Amino acid sequence: MENVTVGRIMITSLQKMPNREARARLRHELALSRDMLVENVDVVPRFILELPHLKHMAILTNLPPSGPKRDKALKLIATIMAYKTALSFVFALETRNPDTIHAVLVSPRLHLGALQTFERCNLNFGEMIFFNPEHTDRDIVELFPRGCHTLTREDEFEIRNFLNQNEAWPDTFMLEV
Repeated sequence: MENVTVGRIMITSLQKMPNREARARLRHELALSRDMLVENVDVVPRFILELPHLKHMAILTNLPPSGPKRDKALKLIATIMAYKTALSFVFALETRNPDTIHAVLVSPRLHLGALQTFERCNLNFGEMIFFNPEHTDRDIVELFPRGCHTLTREDEFEIRNFLNQNEAWPDTFMLEV
């Protein structure tokens, strides 16, 4: 392990990762974020859910930093994860001051993160750093449903309302907050 300073935050990077697949998923999400930046597209915060039968679902959302709208969006995302029996998820986003792209993987047995700094003016990207997600908001890590989760009528109403009465789930959708 090695201490690395990113902006004003000191993180402990991991020299060895316990899972090759987890590293690959985090690398993929950071590469997607880099591609967005190169194309001059905002990196919209996204949740990539791993579902049973090797399926994936992407939820894109402009999460506010705090407040009731954030809480409501996170509750709906957690409900969708439980409803779709998500096996894991990756949360990816871009931050400023310092300019970084992040990806955090959460599963029942593994919580890992990766980040990469960059210079916004000429898009020079720094080295990718893997880390334990203790530097990630707990409310993101705690979204993952654990154990038995009962969906209430209110949860079902929220999901139906979100889907606009459509029974089919899209592979990718934007959650407006």
